[in-house]
Amino acid sequence: MAEYREIQGAAVQSLASSTGTIEGQIWYDNVNGAFKLQAFQAASWASGVNINTSRSQLAGAGTQTAGLIFGGTPPNSSNPSATNGAKTEQYDGSSWTEVNDKNNATRQQSGFGIQTAAVSFGGYSDGAGGYRNITEEWDGTCWAAGNNYPSSISNGAGGSTGILTAALNVLGYNGTAYTNNTNEYDGTSWTAGGTYPLPQGQNGTQFGTLTAAVGVGGFVDPGSSQVTAHYDGSSWTAVNNLPVVANQNGRCGTQNDGMIYGGNYSTSYSSSSYLYDGTSWTTNPASLSTGRSAGGPATSQGSSSGAFLAGGDLAETTTYAVTEEFNVAGIGTETITTT
Repeated sequence: MAEYREIQGAAVQSLASSTGTIEGQIWYDNVNGAFKLQAFQAASWASGVNINTSRSQLAGAGTQTAGLIFGGTPPNSSNPSATNGAKTEQYDGSSWTEVNDKNNATRQQSGFGIQTAAVSFGGYSDGAGGYRNITEEWDGTCWAAGNNYPSSISNGAGGSTGILTAALNVLGYNGTAYTNNTNEYDGTSWTAGGTYPLPQGQNGTQFGTLTAAVGVGGFVDPGSSQVTAHYDGSSWTAVNNLPVVANQNGRCGTQNDGMIYGGNYSTSYSSSSYLYDGTSWTTNPASLSTGRSAGGPATSQGSSSGAFLAGGDLAETTTYAVTEEFNVAGIGTETITTT
């Protein structure tokens, strides 16, 4: 008979909590002195309203009911970033509304923040410009220039996490070389942070806060990575690997309740999603209806249940306008009676 550690990938934890994080989890509630079981979790991806302009290689911010997407491209265009790279749309959970454009047209930029205080940085401008180091700040109405990123860089939709005044980005590509540098943003300036435990790469995925972040995956020529690491505001520590290699994922949540979804797993554009409880990764039984990469994801620092994915592409040939939302319901906790 399989043991709990074999099934869940970790031993029973002692938690100062009455609620677990993933279905099937058993833990010891050290506040109430009882073993608990996360007995039921109904989760699903559901279709939302299409974005106004079909595109991929865009970035996102905010939550499922107060979201923001910006930049992007139709991959089959000869000058793709010029077509859609400045477009910005807001989401209220039921409709997308086009709002003021960014000042710079880019694709493969990264973003973080909330709907009324977001940041876009880096990316690629086709034609004149190439890889960019520009930073722009969104105040809910307009985009304004911020201080430049320390280098020209592209890190994709899953790169960066945090809020306007406390964020980070790790990994990236400048056209000739990959990096494993971390840079932190305080709302005014970018400063160097800790070195990531991956030699170098791009299109990594990050979620959480500046002082409790998770970095996972990334493209490392000639393949992708399974590395997972925690950031404490100054240094990275490698932890349990993701079960698959991954890059260009959507992401949402905190260091103890996160999720990545969509993106490129191994060699395929995937509809899969994976849940993270601060220690171990588990496959989410709920999958996206449309497997795709480089869509605009949420950056909510609440639980993983606030996720959305808007737009994206399949193998950089088919571009989508579809929006999908992740919802969790029916979470139940049971006390295990021992004799």
